[in-house]
Amino acid sequence: MFLGKLPEFGVNNKLIVNLFSVFIVLAAIFTYKTIKREAFPNFSFDIVTISTVYPGATPEEIETLITQPIEDEIKAVSDIKETLSVSTEGYSLIYITLDPDTKNKSRVVNDIQQAVNKVDDLPPNLEKLPIVTELRTQDSP
Repeated sequence: MFLGKLPEFGVNNKLIVNLFSVFIVLAAIFTYKTIKREAFPNFSFDIVTISTVYPGATPEEIETLITQPIEDEIKAVSDIKETLSVSTEGYSLIYITLDPDTKNKSRVVNDIQQAVNKVDDLPPNLEKLPIVTELRTQDSP
């Protein structure tokens, strides 16, 4: 009903229609100039990795001496959605997917770091301690 009279209103009130059109164009230009935009915005993938190098160890040794003790400590951390681990010759890699509904992701990453630091039965001749890394776009070019 109203839509049938809209063209008639536009023809009869040219000044109002023109002013409205100019307002829309000016609002669009203002919005285009002030809106925040980035070509490569920073965001987190909600993934944390724990990598440990133990040269010369077999995958079975990596699994029992490094991966399993770390996974056991990580089970106590809340807001973890999924854990996936890979134990290869001389290297352990644990992928941790954080719960997307977590409010404070940095707290969870800190809790994971503390859990890894609590593991006390790692091999004594380990060259470097496990490295906890959060995957974020700002960390890679």
